[in-house]
Amino acid sequence: MGQSDMHGLPRIPDELSVEWLTEVLRANNTLTVSRVTAFDVTQIGVFSNVIWRIGLEYDRTEPYAPLVLVAKQGKPAARIPTGTGFQTEIKFYREIAPQLQLRVPQAYYGHYDEITGTALLLLEYVAGSVPVKFTEGINETHAICVINALAKMHAQWWQQVDELPALPRLADPLFRTAIASAFDRGWQRSRDYFEATHGPEFLAIGDALVGHVADSIAGLGEPATLLHGDAHFENLPLLEGNGEQEVFFHDWAATHYGHAAFDIAVFSVQSYATDSRRRWEKQVVAMHADAVRAKGIDWQDPWGDYRRGVLYWMIRMLEDAELRPGAEPWIVIDRYVAAAVDLEVAELIV
Repeated sequence: MGQSDMHGLPRIPDELSVEWLTEVLRANNTLTVSRVTAFDVTQIGVFSNVIWRIGLEYDRTEPYAPLVLVAKQGKPAARIPTGTGFQTEIKFYREIAPQLQLRVPQAYYGHYDEITGTALLLLEYVAGSVPVKFTEGINETHAICVINALAKMHAQWWQQVDELPALPRLADPLFRTAIASAFDRGWQRSRDYFEATHGPEFLAIGDALVGHVADSIAGLGEPATLLHGDAHFENLPLLEGNGEQEVFFHDWAATHYGHAAFDIAVFSVQSYATDSRRRWEKQVVAMHADAVRAKGIDWQDPWGDYRRGVLYWMIRMLEDAELRPGAEPWIVIDRYVAAAVDLEVAELIV
């Protein structure tokens, strides 16, 4: 992945230029003789950052010249705090992606500017993913492909993460303490909402966690493996073409090291509607554990670890909860709340 020597990063779309794009693509040998002569920019998403689609035109044909790029950039006028997702994702594409046996985007450029606090990623654009309705969840074929792909990654790095670059680790007490503090603040903001909408059973879980988060999630620190960190279906679309199917793993901003059950909890709770999750989660957990064990890994309690993974993700969902019921993020939060009650995670609080 290349890095331009130009000072500062262009704000998209106003400051983007054919000269800058040409320089970036030549810096990593994507282009050798051709140059960018025109481009068009379309905003395709706004989350914690802004996502753009950039179509490119060239003065001549070159075999590996991309016709479309995906750009990820911080929201305008927003300084990106040091240590957040952009730095993690840039490190992933530079140092970890080449070692994975997964389909991940090619990264053409990534840079975090410590002076201005801005960041930019230019990534491969991939079309042809199978559409999924959020309210309905994924189909069986998609689920099986995701489970097997996650199991391959988890088994590859099971208790081997010391060989990888430094990333956040759930085993780190400081990391857990930061999560605990964020939860305690978030619970105070949203306790009244959950009392009104989910009743005393969930309220008891949230109240019991205050002051006990760090110890309650410690069990997911080891045995550590590489985690995607946000492994729901929207970040793991299914690609179909030429009679083949594969999962495309993108959005690595939350990748870190911890127990494999963390990724499976994200996948199960967020990729299915609640009723479907209740029907399928035991099969999802068992299929993933069997696939990991088939690689020679000794995994003693996958179901118990999955329950701990759900507890962890419920905590992460609530730590930044704002009172906007009805919005899609709250649909996700409500799914975690239902899962926490179903799986009796109160038993796991220490």
